[in-house]
Amino acid sequence: MATAWTAQQQDAAVSALGFDERFGFLVDAEWLARENARLTRHLQAAKLKLSQACVEGINYPARRELDQALVRQLATGRWIAEHQQI
Repeated sequence: MATAWTAQQQDAAVSALGFDERFGFLVDAEWLARENARLTRHLQAAKLKLSQACVEGINYPARRELDQALVRQLATGRWIAEHQQI
């Protein structure tokens, strides 16, 4: 939160805002920092072999017999909200 406050002090556009808006920005920055720290901690605990892997980086050669449309649909996570199983 101190880092966000220092950044606010250096930005003239933010210093023109009222207390409530500035305080809201500080709270948002703190929440985001905590969420990022939590995500980083969970990713490190997962010990993933390919930590930079992403859905967009999947290769779809014919020998793998992967349905690209199905993989994209599953990546949305809609199946979780609909309480379905894979």
